Amino acid sequence: KGLGFIKGKVIRIPDSAENPVPHVGWDIANLNKEAPLSMNLQSNSRFYYDHSYFVSDVEEDNQFATCQYGNGKMCVGVSKGNIFGVQFHPEKSQRNGLKMLRNFINYALKIK
Repeated sequence: KGLGFIKGKVIRIPDSAENPVPHVGWDIANLNKEAPLSMNLQSNSRFYYDHSYFVSDVEEDNQFATCQYGNGKMCVGVSKGNIFGVQFHPEKSQRNGLKMLRNFINYALKIK
């Protein structure tokens, strides 16, 4: 159920032979909205994923990244005020992950 800060519903990724679950490995995050975490990142940046669930029905204003997996588009990045969440692993995502973590630190230092 979560804490209710961001409206949405957690659902399992549909499993198929072409797109197995869990979704593991490198894939694109379409950074479709400017957010504090996405600063200085290209719109189609690659990140490392390892997940079986995602959040659906997220309000468009709170969604800053999506990923196409199989026949569906998943929300993989949310931002609302000073609340952030990503579905991929920035700490395992090399340069793009380091940029995102640096963005988070810079944001935290500004609001301190």
